[in-house]
Amino acid sequence: MLLAMSDLRRLRYFLAVAGERNFTRAAERLHIAQPALSRQIRELERELGVRLLDRTTHSVEPTEAGRLLLERGTALCEEADRLWRDVRGFAGGASGTLVLGYSMSTSYETAPAILAALADRLPGVTADTRLLSTAEILSGVADGTLDAGLVRCPPPTPELARTLVRLEPQGVLMAAGHRLAARPAVDPAELAAETVLLHAREANPGHYDAITALLARAGAA
Repeated sequence: MLLAMSDLRRLRYFLAVAGERNFTRAAERLHIAQPALSRQIRELERELGVRLLDRTTHSVEPTEAGRLLLERGTALCEEADRLWRDVRGFAGGASGTLVLGYSMSTSYETAPAILAALADRLPGVTADTRLLSTAEILSGVADGTLDAGLVRCPPPTPELARTLVRLEPQGVLMAAGHRLAARPAVDPAELAAETVLLHAREANPGHYDAITALLARAGAA
């Protein structure tokens, strides 16, 4: 015997009545008229060929068959709800696997924060993470190998859409005894007399260009 949608609906009606132990409260909970609810329960009992509820003036009690249906029917409806939610999730992008590339510079705070938010808001999505260079990430997103990428200061790329997810302060690494080391913040102009070392431009052209432009505006390049 196949379970039709109408059977599932009547099962939910029965679960409400058995849970409330009262037709009036169950009807209010289901937002249907009490006579209609009583009729649906009678039809369910007739279809199954067994009495499911013992009715009294003020309450109802599940029979032995009703208790079995209450226990296993609850599990069945919960599984049906999960199935419907999971299947519908595909329409909204809420299920499946996200292939995400992230650069070393985002691996300390940004990537963990993004992944935690993803797990919290979209529990049906599995993240397939890959630690790559910025160039590899841009290439992977462009050719479809990656669904998305986390990088710092990506260069303008016509075929890719960019979204700002986080603003982070830039740090300057120096010896503990350096004259600027005790400062809570360093003005770029104060680096004019210093030798500033940056990563190679090909490692992250966007970040390299942003830093050199900042130093140039401050007269420190």
